[in-house]
Amino acid sequence: MNKLSGLTTLRDLPPSIARGIGDKLSTRRKEAALDVERMVKNSVSAGQSNDDILALVDELVETYVHPQSTVHQRKGGLLYLAAVTVGLAGGKSSLCQSENLLAKVLPPMLGAAVDSDGGIRYYALEALYNVAKSTKPAILNHLSELIDILLVLCDDVEVKNQNATIFVSDLIKDIVGEHQQHAFNVAAVLERLAGYLRAETPNKRRFLLGWFSFFDSMSSANKYFASIVPDLVPALLIYRADSVPEVHHAAENLLKHILGDIQDGSVRVSVRDLLESLADSILVSGGEDTEDAAFHQSTQQIMDPRGFASCRSATLEWIEVLIDQYPEDSFPSYPKIVKSCLKCLDSSDYGVQDLALELNHKLQINVSECTSGAFHLALMDVVVQRIASSEEMAKLESLKWTALLMKTDAVSVCQIKPLLLHCLCDALSSTSDTVVEEAVVVLSVLSSIDSQGLDLTMKTIIQVFDGPGGAALLQRRGGIIVEKLCDLIPSENVIMPLVNQIKELKDNRLRRMLIQVINVLLLTSEKTKGCRALLQSKESDDFLRNILSGFSSSISASISVILLSRHYDVACVFVEMVAEGVFQWEMSEVLVELTQLTTLFESPGFASVRLNLMDEKKHSSLRKCMLAILMMLPQGDAFDMLFKRLQLICLNTKKLRN
Repeated sequence: MNKLSGLTTLRDLPPSIARGIGDKLSTRRKEAALDVERMVKNSVSAGQSNDDILALVDELVETYVHPQSTVHQRKGGLLYLAAVTVGLAGGKSSLCQSENLLAKVLPPMLGAAVDSDGGIRYYALEALYNVAKSTKPAILNHLSELIDILLVLCDDVEVKNQNATIFVSDLIKDIVGEHQQHAFNVAAVLERLAGYLRAETPNKRRFLLGWFSFFDSMSSANKYFASIVPDLVPALLIYRADSVPEVHHAAENLLKHILGDIQDGSVRVSVRDLLESLADSILVSGGEDTEDAAFHQSTQQIMDPRGFASCRSATLEWIEVLIDQYPEDSFPSYPKIVKSCLKCLDSSDYGVQDLALELNHKLQINVSECTSGAFHLALMDVVVQRIASSEEMAKLESLKWTALLMKTDAVSVCQIKPLLLHCLCDALSSTSDTVVEEAVVVLSVLSSIDSQGLDLTMKTIIQVFDGPGGAALLQRRGGIIVEKLCDLIPSENVIMPLVNQIKELKDNRLRRMLIQVINVLLLTSEKTKGCRALLQSKESDDFLRNILSGFSSSISASISVILLSRHYDVACVFVEMVAEGVFQWEMSEVLVELTQLTTLFESPGFASVRLNLMDEKKHSSLRKCMLAILMMLPQGDAFDMLFKRLQLICLNTKKLRN
């Protein structure tokens, strides 16, 4: 039989071909492979049984492509396998479209493609190229497996293998493009590609971008492509910051194309899934998810100098575009979006901060105009937690969000009051005056929600000062907090409930300090003029009685409010009782309190009282009270101050002389 006329079994191969398979010279192996190709083609033309050819394939795999074979035998075996497939295609055999053939030739080739020997990997790629070309479109049924191997080989240590991978990949794309109607699982292939999005090397990213761009250009794949967009876009935004220009430009172009497809409706993507995926990408880049955060950190080495700042900026821009185009579909995603915005406000990059602030304000406007509050509770939970965990700018925006949500959905607030109050205590302890003032705004809104709101507000204020460092904080912030609250709520609705809470304190020192803070505000602040007017009105008795019951720990505060209410006879009696020791105060404490009172007496709040000193007939009790205080004071600055004041008043009556 002529060695080129036909083929029965492997044993019938001519000796030259059998020797050529393991020859050290690549040219001889290739010549022998061409002979095998012609023999297979002739065998097909002669009506050779498919079973005989499949048996030949089995023998080639077992004898030559096996990992225990020599390197040259394995290289030759791969060439022969490809030659058999090419021969079948040349003879127009139906076997080359059969799964029986691909199931036998592909596994050994794919295994050889990840061999430790670079030469074998190259021969495997060459064999895959020829097999793919000869078995199209049936090869597409194994597209996912091919992509797995090609993704590994595109980053091969040997440049020739990288180049060969590109040729194989481009060939397979051409086959897909030519046979778009072939029934292969496009969705599974895209999911497989999406599973590799966390690739960190430029070569792998280039490979993935090429395939994603290819499928994006296929109109028949649009409905499948849409399903991976929520995972794809955040990864592309990272690729966009790659330091390799080719990766950067490819990612940017694909992002523009995807956005255009979404906006014109050619790709129908789940807006909610995409928005939440974008928001998640910001959160994990900030370290809120350990596994994904590690991926972001490792990719930073191949990013441009702005790194994650560039990713965050682009992500925020995408979110804003989607919210503008799909406002109703976006609302369910607001909790995650707001959380990511607040995270970006902590960024050290001013560009990111500005974009986040702009988006955050837009979200606040949208929520204030939204009639549905299905997402309010989740959003409230997010912003309240951020009050305690964020930097100053994020704290401020979190507090603004809290006040907004409390006004629009009081029911949601009631469900998280304990957490809210804890976070407000933290905000009131902030070193930033702006944060403290914004926290007071939230407290003022809380006080108006229901009958318990006012009590909770006052308890929160007391709690801030009742603890480690509370005394120092009270001296630094106490007046600011209470005064701001009086600016937002009528002062009489603040002072009395606050005094009632102070009564319950067991710490006498803290109680006295709080009373003194309130007393100073009563006398000096423009925000408490409502309380002063009430004390000086005809209906002041009940109000004065309640105030005095809470001010009992402070002599100066008690006498101040009595004088302010113009009950001078009561003040006179009170001072006499203090002098006689009725209240069992330590004399040292009495002298300190009286000294404070003398200083307060010079404040604008006592202007009318000082004027009343001039009318001895009408206000004799007042003059007697002040003289009693003077007599109780030791010689010193306070004594001299009050003495000069009384001396000036009494000159005309000649009751006090030099």
